[in-house]
Amino acid sequence: MNNKKSLTVKNMIREYYNAKSDMDSVWDCFNFMRMMGFISEDEWKKFFEKCSSWTWNGEHVIDMNTEAIILLGF
Repeated sequence: MNNKKSLTVKNMIREYYNAKSDMDSVWDCFNFMRMMGFISEDEWKKFFEKCSSWTWNGEHVIDMNTEAIILLGF
């Protein structure tokens, strides 16, 4: 069975969110893929603008700027 996912901004956001305590590693991986040309600058910009202020606080993904809990709507 093939579980391959398309590398879309929506999937990048979902995977980053689901990483929880590994968010830093996922961020670094996506940034590396950007530097290698697998993620375009436009895709990176959309991902960055959506997620750059997110962090895992041990219980929830939160926005560090607003302290709001992040809930994905997709």
